Amino acid sequence: MSREDVLECLKRGGSLMGADLSWADLSQMDLRGVDLSGAVLTGAKLAGVRLDEGNLSDVFAADASFRGASLAGVSGDRAFFQRADFSGANLARAKMRRAEFLLVNGRGAVFREGDFTGTRFIDSDLEGADLRSAVLEEANLRGVNLSGCDLSASRLVNADMRKTKTLGAAFEGADARGVLFYGKPPWDGKGLDRDWDEILPRSQED
Repeated sequence: MSREDVLECLKRGGSLMGADLSWADLSQMDLRGVDLSGAVLTGAKLAGVRLDEGNLSDVFAADASFRGASLAGVSGDRAFFQRADFSGANLARAKMRRAEFLLVNGRGAVFREGDFTGTRFIDSDLEGADLRSAVLEEANLRGVNLSGCDLSASRLVNADMRKTKTLGAAFEGADARGVLFYGKPPWDGKGLDRDWDEILPRSQED
């Protein structure tokens, strides 16, 4: 679907659920409250889009750009993002549980008060992101760049934070019980009480 097709569909009151929006240029569009669940957004341009309170559940979005987008309160359970650009985007209060953010650029993005329970951010760059009061319980943050991030009052219970970069990150009031972390943790050390032997596979080398 092209940008014009999307505008016409919305004008008619049609649905974009499951739509193939690959490579579509939707930048700067007002899509507040629109349901894009199950849509394919490969290579789509959504820079500066307004999708507050919208639905991105189960979308597939490889190489898509959400740069500077407003996604406050968006739903996105089980969404898949790979090499996507979320730099400067606002995902405050987003509910994106069990989602995949792989190799994503989230520099300076706002994830404040969002629910990312069980979500994987593996090898993503979140430098300078706002994660205050975010729920990251059982999230996989392995290899993530969290330098300069504010994770104050966040919930990191049982998260995997091995090989993360935390230089200059703030963890004041964060709940880090059971966190997997190499070396001295940058919080009060409560993440060290977890028995790694009970949770790591026998074949796990690191």
